[in-house]
Amino acid sequence: MDNDQAVQAYVAKQTEHTEKERALEAAQSRQLQATVASTALQKLGLALVSLRSVHVRTGLGGRMALALEAPIAGEPLQATVLRGGDIVRVEAPGGCGKANGAGEDKEAALRGAVVSVRGNRLVASPGSGDEEVPRAWRGRCTVRKLANDTTYRRTLHALREVSQSPPPLLGVRLAVDNLVERPAWSCARWAARRRASCAAKASASASASA
Repeated sequence: MDNDQAVQAYVAKQTEHTEKERALEAAQSRQLQATVASTALQKLGLALVSLRSVHVRTGLGGRMALALEAPIAGEPLQATVLRGGDIVRVEAPGGCGKANGAGEDKEAALRGAVVSVRGNRLVASPGSGDEEVPRAWRGRCTVRKLANDTTYRRTLHALREVSQSPPPLLGVRLAVDNLVERPAWSCARWAARRRASCAAKASASASASA
């Protein structure tokens, strides 16, 4: 296998693994959204239930910036894994995110990203910029964490770049077998020959002394 073939084989294997992992995470997220209630997801840190809508303003790029606070004023948010950059769905409490997945009202839910999570406030940027806060929320909403494939897309893009123009010494950096030509002898074999040579010299020296 020459260098180019080895690179393509490595990229193909990593691409396959990345695609499988992305599909698995998306499937697990869909299953959670369809079968687990928001209150149960909140205990897992994957949702925040019945948050109060404090204010709505226009953020970067004309997108909606929605500030949400804990259900009881002054109290901190529940423990959560939500962080800036996470993809979320903002919906009416007990609305479209029912555990049985039935009766979903897509107009009462917006998909977007978390901007920040601090103390008792979460700021999200749901929608594409021209939506309004659904009336069904009535000043309160639930935030659910969704699968985020940003890292996977970046990884796949990097793999495509490597496939098209492999950088020098790629075999050394990625430890791909046969990517860099190696001598027929190994380090262990060289060490064994070295020891044998030293032993032979020592034996010859001892014989001469005798």
